Amino acid sequence: MFEKLEPRERLFLFGGGALILVLLLVFFGLMIRRARVQVEEDVAQRRAMLNQIAALKSSIDSLEDSGAPPNRSQFVASVNSLLSQYGLNVSDFKDDERTDPTGTTYVVNMRLRAVKLDDLMRYLHAIEYGRRTSASIESIRISRSVSSQEVYDVKLQLTLTVARGQS
Repeated sequence: MFEKLEPRERLFLFGGGALILVLLLVFFGLMIRRARVQVEEDVAQRRAMLNQIAALKSSIDSLEDSGAPPNRSQFVASVNSLLSQYGLNVSDFKDDERTDPTGTTYVVNMRLRAVKLDDLMRYLHAIEYGRRTSASIESIRISRSVSSQEVYDVKLQLTLTVARGQS
């Protein structure tokens, strides 16, 4: 079949075939390069995530956890530190301790003045779900402050019960 072609036609045929082969090689080379770049980015991202996980693990390991339940002064101190952390204004603060056959209950009654709702919600979340204090909110009363419509006055009762035998 090639013998019947003119030399010029053979040159076009081989040249066209070579050009198609070169284009295919370039195309596959670019695909391989893109895939390699993507894999390098994934590896870098996963290394960063691994470093972040290691940092979080070390910070969790360094947290103080004696395993012992808090006493009254520790509970009150953690409630006060969270109050100052969230910048809440306390106008009245009373703490009490009740003992019954099931265990000891620490009670904190407080009034907060001119509190932004957002700050209050963050504080309540930290009280109930935080690592320092896992107290429960026994009662809460929120009323609009006389000074402004965007802030509220709050009456709050927090309790922490320690079962008998744990303390």
